[in-house]
Amino acid sequence: MSKRKIQQSKPKRHKQHIAILSWKGVGDVIELAKALRKRGNGVYLYIPQGNHSITPSYKDARDFSDAIAQQIMEGHKKWTFDVIHICEWYAGYAGIELRKKYRGRLVYSSHSTEKMRIKGKMDKESEKIYRLERLVSQISDRIIAWNPIAYEKICKDFLIPKEKITLIYDGFNYKEFKDISDPGAIKMRYNIGPIDPLILFVGELNEENGPDILIKAIPGLLEKYPNLRFVFVGDGDLMWPLRIYAHYYYIEYAVRFLGHREGRELHELFQASDIVIIPSRKMGTPYQILAAWSSKKPVVASYEGSFGLINDQRDGIRIDADTNSLRYGIERIVSDWGCGHLIAKNGFKRVKDEFSWSVVASKVEKVYKTLPDFEG
Repeated sequence: MSKRKIQQSKPKRHKQHIAILSWKGVGDVIELAKALRKRGNGVYLYIPQGNHSITPSYKDARDFSDAIAQQIMEGHKKWTFDVIHICEWYAGYAGIELRKKYRGRLVYSSHSTEKMRIKGKMDKESEKIYRLERLVSQISDRIIAWNPIAYEKICKDFLIPKEKITLIYDGFNYKEFKDISDPGAIKMRYNIGPIDPLILFVGELNEENGPDILIKAIPGLLEKYPNLRFVFVGDGDLMWPLRIYAHYYYIEYAVRFLGHREGRELHELFQASDIVIIPSRKMGTPYQILAAWSSKKPVVASYEGSFGLINDQRDGIRIDADTNSLRYGIERIVSDWGCGHLIAKNGFKRVKDEFSWSVVASKVEKVYKTLPDFEG
């Protein structure tokens, strides 16, 4: 276990002195730590030393927690942290062990619970993790949920009062989606004409994400707008049913199934697209809508697909998760590209103003300031 000393001592000029406890590679902990430091805080990041699995075992996490707790207790006898921030369950036992000394200063943040991550019946390992999550949630003084699903699950499953938990969306590095000089060249890689409107779907091809809703809307859309082209990015159980549907309805010429894509290629697909479609039946992650906004593209999405973020007709077109509603949403933009450009502009402003890491850090700071023993 190692401590990344973002600050070596406890200078009085710092607003708060924060210990962040996290398993290496979890979420965007590094970005949060950097943003908190830029805001004038002294930040110590405690993470495991060496190469470790992204998903540790219960025993590994327990050993990690014990080492952290011991290092904090022995290494900071002359002064104490203003905040102990436990990121996910991995450092949960450290919070339990530090509870006596740091009562009133414990914050727990989580993206999910074990029940959310496990599909089907939990085994003994998962049951241990779930009980630990519940205990850490109950003993912590404040909780941060990074998405609405985690917020509801933590409140309901762990019997946490809503005044104790705060919903804060993860930050998003919108600057990674820089403008490309020639969107037409990107389209031509996939045998799409440079001026043909590209309608993009990104996500696992399963029933939850709703690619079947989009494929069924395509024949009617092509009758009115024959130059539309549709790109599906992702793999999944519905890949072959979607291909068969495209073949049966003679729309293969207008549809591209690219499979899994990531990194720069995925970023360029967002930037070369003209509309991003998110017809999900259940909430997943807000990545697609934030990537679309960062790429200055209009979004057509269900409430679930947009994570409830869309202001309808302002920064996106909100639809129901059905074919007719999706067709309407696409036609709303295709029939009035000026409307689409305005929606894209408003979406970009939102991701820049509300989802930058500096904004997220300021919201996290506000949670810290509500701690019972906060003295910053």
